[in-house]
Amino acid sequence: MSSESPPPFAGDWVKQITEAVASFIGWVADLIWRRNWFMLLVLTGVALSLVGYFCKNFLNQSLPPQQQNSFWLTFWIAVGLIFAGALIVAVVTMPRPARTTPVDVVERTAIKGLRPFGFADAEIFARLQRSRQLRECIEVVTTHW
Repeated sequence: MSSESPPPFAGDWVKQITEAVASFIGWVADLIWRRNWFMLLVLTGVALSLVGYFCKNFLNQSLPPQQQNSFWLTFWIAVGLIFAGALIVAVVTMPRPARTTPVDVVERTAIKGLRPFGFADAEIFARLQRSRQLRECIEVVTTHW
Protein backbone atom coordinates (compact mmCIF):
# COMPACT_ATOMS: atom_id res chain seq x y z
CA MET A 1 0.00 0.00 0.00
CA SER A 2 1.19 3.45 -0.82
CA SER A 3 1.25 6.21 1.81
CA GLU A 4 1.12 8.95 -0.81
CA SER A 5 -1.97 11.10 -0.87
CA PRO A 6 -4.08 10.98 -4.00
CA PRO A 7 -3.49 13.77 -6.52
CA PRO A 8 -5.66 16.83 -5.92
CA PHE A 9 -8.92 16.82 -7.78
CA ALA A 10 -8.95 19.27 -10.69
CA GLY A 11 -12.18 20.75 -9.38
CA ASP A 12 -10.38 21.98 -6.25
CA TRP A 13 -7.81 23.74 -8.40
CA VAL A 14 -10.55 25.37 -10.49
CA LYS A 15 -12.34 26.41 -7.29
CA GLN A 16 -9.19 28.02 -5.87
CA ILE A 17 -8.48 29.90 -9.10
CA THR A 18 -12.11 31.04 -9.32
CA GLU A 19 -12.08 32.31 -5.72
CA ALA A 20 -8.77 34.12 -6.29
CA VAL A 21 -10.08 35.81 -9.44
CA ALA A 22 -13.35 36.73 -7.70
CA SER A 23 -11.40 38.20 -4.79
CA PHE A 24 -9.24 40.20 -7.20
CA ILE A 25 -12.28 41.54 -9.08
CA GLY A 26 -13.95 42.43 -5.77
CA TRP A 27 -10.80 44.31 -4.74
CA VAL A 28 -10.74 46.26 -8.02
CA ALA A 29 -14.46 47.05 -7.66
CA ASP A 30 -13.79 48.30 -4.13
CA LEU A 31 -10.98 50.53 -5.43
CA ILE A 32 -13.32 51.97 -8.04
CA TRP A 33 -16.16 52.44 -5.54
CA ARG A 34 -13.87 54.19 -3.04
CA ARG A 35 -12.30 56.21 -5.86
CA ASN A 36 -8.80 55.17 -4.83
CA TRP A 37 -7.13 56.67 -7.89
CA PHE A 38 -3.62 56.02 -6.60
CA MET A 39 -4.08 52.26 -6.39
CA LEU A 40 -6.05 52.18 -9.65
CA LEU A 41 -3.22 53.96 -11.48
CA VAL A 42 -0.61 51.67 -9.94
CA LEU A 43 -2.70 48.64 -10.89
CA THR A 44 -3.03 49.95 -14.46
CA GLY A 45 0.71 50.52 -14.70
CA VAL A 46 1.50 47.06 -13.36
CA ALA A 47 -1.06 45.43 -15.69
CA LEU A 48 0.36 47.23 -18.75
CA SER A 49 3.91 46.30 -17.70
CA LEU A 50 2.91 42.64 -17.45
CA VAL A 51 1.14 42.76 -20.81
CA GLY A 52 4.23 44.30 -22.37
CA TYR A 53 6.52 41.74 -20.77
CA PHE A 54 4.47 38.65 -21.62
CA CYS A 55 3.32 39.78 -25.07
CA LYS A 56 6.64 41.21 -26.25
CA ASN A 57 7.41 38.41 -28.70
CA PHE A 58 3.87 38.37 -30.13
CA LEU A 59 3.81 42.15 -30.58
CA ASN A 60 7.27 42.17 -32.16
CA GLN A 61 6.14 39.56 -34.69
CA SER A 62 2.98 41.48 -35.56
CA LEU A 63 4.75 44.84 -36.01
CA PRO A 64 7.01 45.74 -38.91
CA PRO A 65 10.66 45.89 -37.77
CA GLN A 66 10.95 49.63 -38.40
CA GLN A 67 8.01 50.35 -36.04
CA GLN A 68 9.03 48.10 -33.15
CA ASN A 69 11.43 50.52 -31.45
CA SER A 70 9.07 53.47 -31.65
CA PHE A 71 6.17 51.34 -30.41
CA TRP A 72 8.08 50.11 -27.36
CA LEU A 73 9.41 53.58 -26.61
CA THR A 74 5.88 54.98 -26.70
CA PHE A 75 4.56 52.04 -24.69
CA TRP A 76 7.10 52.41 -21.86
CA ILE A 77 6.71 56.20 -21.81
CA ALA A 78 2.96 55.67 -21.36
CA VAL A 79 3.60 53.21 -18.51
CA GLY A 80 6.02 55.69 -16.93
CA LEU A 81 3.43 58.48 -17.20
CA ILE A 82 0.86 56.29 -15.49
CA PHE A 83 3.25 55.68 -12.59
CA ALA A 84 4.10 59.41 -12.49
CA GLY A 85 0.37 60.15 -12.35
CA ALA A 86 0.05 57.71 -9.45
CA LEU A 87 2.85 59.53 -7.64
CA ILE A 88 1.16 62.88 -8.18
CA VAL A 89 -2.18 61.54 -6.95
CA ALA A 90 -0.45 60.07 -3.88
CA VAL A 91 1.24 63.37 -3.04
CA VAL A 92 -1.94 65.40 -3.55
CA THR A 93 -4.20 63.06 -1.57
CA MET A 94 -1.73 62.19 1.18
CA PRO A 95 -3.04 63.32 4.56
CA ARG A 96 -1.05 66.15 6.04
CA PRO A 97 0.53 65.52 9.43
CA ALA A 98 -1.34 67.20 12.23
CA ARG A 99 0.38 70.23 13.62
CA THR A 100 1.37 69.53 17.14
CA THR A 101 1.92 72.21 19.69
CA PRO A 102 4.93 72.15 21.94
CA VAL A 103 4.42 70.59 25.35
CA ASP A 104 5.03 73.92 27.09
CA VAL A 105 2.10 75.51 25.24
CA VAL A 106 -0.19 72.58 26.02
CA GLU A 107 0.84 72.54 29.67
CA ARG A 108 -0.04 76.23 30.07
CA THR A 109 -3.72 75.90 29.14
CA ALA A 110 -6.52 75.89 31.67
CA ILE A 111 -8.19 72.82 30.18
CA LYS A 112 -5.72 70.02 30.66
CA GLY A 113 -7.90 66.95 30.43
CA LEU A 114 -6.44 64.26 32.68
CA ARG A 115 -3.06 65.99 33.06
CA PRO A 116 -2.48 67.45 36.54
CA PHE A 117 -1.91 71.09 37.32
CA GLY A 118 1.62 71.92 38.45
CA PHE A 119 3.23 74.82 40.27
CA ALA A 120 3.86 76.57 36.96
CA ASP A 121 0.10 76.60 36.38
CA ALA A 122 -0.64 78.69 39.48
CA GLU A 123 -1.32 81.84 37.45
CA ILE A 124 -3.76 80.06 35.15
CA PHE A 125 -5.43 78.38 38.12
CA ALA A 126 -5.78 81.78 39.82
CA ARG A 127 -7.45 83.20 36.73
CA LEU A 128 -10.03 80.44 36.97
CA GLN A 129 -11.02 81.94 40.35
CA ARG A 130 -11.24 78.61 42.06
CA SER A 131 -9.40 79.58 45.21
CA ARG A 132 -12.63 79.47 47.28
CA GLN A 133 -13.51 76.04 45.89
CA LEU A 134 -9.97 74.84 46.57
CA ARG A 135 -10.17 76.03 50.20
CA GLU A 136 -13.50 74.25 50.65
CA CYS A 137 -12.07 71.01 49.22
CA ILE A 138 -9.01 71.20 51.44
CA GLU A 139 -11.20 71.92 54.46
CA VAL A 140 -13.44 68.93 53.74
CA VAL A 141 -10.49 66.62 53.20
CA THR A 142 -8.59 67.72 56.29
CA THR A 143 -11.54 67.80 58.71
CA HIS A 144 -12.87 64.31 57.87
CA TRP A 145 -9.55 62.54 58.26
